[in-house]
Amino acid sequence: MAALRAEIVALRQAARSVGPELQRGTQEAVRAAVVASLAGAGDAAARAAAAAARPVLDRLDGVAETAREVEASLKRVVGWVTWRLLGRGAAVVVGGLLVVVLVDFGLSCRLDPGYGTRGVSVRGGTPGCG
Repeated sequence: MAALRAEIVALRQAARSVGPELQRGTQEAVRAAVVASLAGAGDAAARAAAAAARPVLDRLDGVAETAREVEASLKRVVGWVTWRLLGRGAAVVVGGLLVVVLVDFGLSCRLDPGYGTRGVSVRGGTPGCG
């Protein structure tokens, strides 16, 4: 009987030492399984996100191309309008100068009838108001 009690005591001590070892081993196995599962889930999630984003990215590529075309078109229009405005501005300036010269000549002749007769013209004759 004493031998049986000694055996039971030895088994209990062995069970007490095996418990923490078993718990540590289980924790490590669960941790490894969770890490592997999350790594696989992360890869699957990344693939799913990339697949879901593909149509949106394709549409954005189309929008970017359209924006480039619109930009080129606007540059052409702005260039055309700029040259047209410059041409009109030049015409207004030339027309204004012509009006000023004609008004000056007309007023000079009206105010001083001998205005063009005091000098020699480029053609050799004497200019006059007409």
